[in-house]
Amino acid sequence: VTFFFFHLPLTPFSSFVLFIFNMGAKKRGRGASKEEQKGREKQRQKVEAELDDDEYRSGGESDQESPDEEEINVDFDFFDPEEGHFHQIKRFLGQTFDGKKFDLSSAADHVIAQKTVGTVIRTSDGDKDDILGFISVINTGISKGNNFVKQVKSFLLQHAPKKNKDKLASLLESDKTGLLIGDRVVNIPHMLAGPIMRAIHDEIIWAREDEPTEAKRKYFRFENYIVVARKLEGSEAREEGEEQQEGKEGDEVVKAGIESDFGSDELFPKAEDGVIANYATMAMELPVSQSEEKQKLFAQQNAFFSEKLYAYVLPHSKLADVLNDVNELVGWDGQV
Repeated sequence: VTFFFFHLPLTPFSSFVLFIFNMGAKKRGRGASKEEQKGREKQRQKVEAELDDDEYRSGGESDQESPDEEEINVDFDFFDPEEGHFHQIKRFLGQTFDGKKFDLSSAADHVIAQKTVGTVIRTSDGDKDDILGFISVINTGISKGNNFVKQVKSFLLQHAPKKNKDKLASLLESDKTGLLIGDRVVNIPHMLAGPIMRAIHDEIIWAREDEPTEAKRKYFRFENYIVVARKLEGSEAREEGEEQQEGKEGDEVVKAGIESDFGSDELFPKAEDGVIANYATMAMELPVSQSEEKQKLFAQQNAFFSEKLYAYVLPHSKLADVLNDVNELVGWDGQV
C-alpha cells in the first residue's frame, strides 16, 4: 500500500475530498497465449490520496474548515478496452479530434481490437462500460489503411510548416512511428497521469519482445510517437506569444515547463502533454476545432483561457524520461 498526497479541483467550492483508488500495470508472461492475455487483469495496487484544492480557489480563501468538506471513496481500475467502450472511446477522441472531420469509429475499433497495448480507466463500482479515459497507440505505417490514420496524416501534413513537411511525411509513412492517442474526463485526478503513462510504456515494451509473432512484435517497435495535445492559454500568454526552444535536430519546439500543467497562463488538460512538449523534437500548432462537442468541453474547463492544439514528435528513447517526469509532477512513485 502506497500513500500519496496531491491536489485536485473537483468543483469551485469543494475544499477537501479523500480519494482511494486502485491502479496497476498489465502483467503478461513471456509467450502467453492470446486467451491468457485477454483473461489477465492488471495487477492492482491500493493507493490513498488526500486532496485539498485551496490553491485552486479564486479569491484567496483561508485554510479554515468549510461545511462543504466531504470525503469520497473511489476505486479507479485499469482494464483492457472492450466492445462496450466503443462510444465512449469515440467521445474521448472527439475531445481532441473533430468528429465531423475524422472517422473516430475506425479509431475506436482499432483500440478495442488491439487488446495487448491499450488501457481504459473506470471505477470499480460503476458500470463496466462507463469509462473515464483511455490511452492507446496506432502504428501510422502498418495501419496506413485505417481511415482515421489516413485522415490524421493528411490533416497534419496540410498544416505542417514547410521546413518540417518532408520530415513529417517520412515519419508518418514509417512502420516505426506510433500515433499516441487518448483522453480523460475533465475532473479526473491528475495523479492518474502517472499510472496510465506507466501502463502504455510497459505494454509497448512488453509487446516489442513478447508478442507471439514477429509481425506483432514489429508493430510496436516504435522509434517516434506523434502526439496531438490540447493546450489552454491565458490572456497574458496570448499577448506575449509562445516561448520557443530548439530541439536536438534543430526543429522549433514550444517550451512548456512542468509547472505550467498546474496553473499560470499555460495549462495542459492532461499533465503528461506538458512534459511531452519538453522532450519533443518537433512541434507545430494546428487549427482548433469549432464543433459543438468541443465548444461544450471548453466551456466546462475555463472561459478565461483560449484553446490551442499542437502536434508533437516524441522519440521513443525519451518515453521513460517522460514517464519519470510525469510521476514527479503528479507525485506518483512509478519511476522506471
